Amino acid sequence: MDTSETIDNKAEQIDVALFPIPNMVSFPGISMPLHVFEPRYRAMIKHSQDNEVMIAVTHTKKMVSKTKKKRISSDSLNQNQSTYEPHKVFSAGYCETIKTTADGRIHVLIKPEIRLKLKAITQQVPFMIATCEQLPDQIINDTQLCTDRMGEINQLLQALCKQQNPELYEIITAPEWLNQTPKDFSFQLFKYFRFEADFMQHVLEQTTVIERLDLIWHGLRQSLEI
Repeated sequence: MDTSETIDNKAEQIDVALFPIPNMVSFPGISMPLHVFEPRYRAMIKHSQDNEVMIAVTHTKKMVSKTKKKRISSDSLNQNQSTYEPHKVFSAGYCETIKTTADGRIHVLIKPEIRLKLKAITQQVPFMIATCEQLPDQIINDTQLCTDRMGEINQLLQALCKQQNPELYEIITAPEWLNQTPKDFSFQLFKYFRFEADFMQHVLEQTTVIERLDLIWHGLRQSLEI
């Protein structure tokens, strides 16, 4: 069975709200709890929920503009504030509100479902809206190679966790974990194991399962100095 996605030549254009957060890389299938307090992003949450628009949490490249230190007013929603340039590949999903505090801050859960590639920014203020295309994996018949590499990665993870984190060791030796497809594994691994954000972004951008698994394997070996 091929673990790659089927590429649709007629790529659908998808509009999403962008939530750029430095050092935050989101992967399909891994929910992200966030504490939202800035007025523009609270407005983004409301817009997304009212209009059934997905939110993309994206790692950033650099700060484009810098906010002056002053009291935030309603007019600030119509101005550029501290803005980060987003990476062009990210994951997006719908948002669930968990709690709203008395002063208006929102605790939400973003549930990324799909991986997207940015085509154009169509709105800048009060928050960014981007037109995107889904980024599927290339169709490559490498099932056994992927399965073997996944097994090698699991061996490294188990060796890492057996003494240092017994609870996590139980999770990654359970049948539910070991019986994942290599594709799901190449994303789900980041639910429990974190690397430098630029490295995780590089993994997210790969369009074959084996490329992602090879990067993870080499990254693990390097971090363990094997």
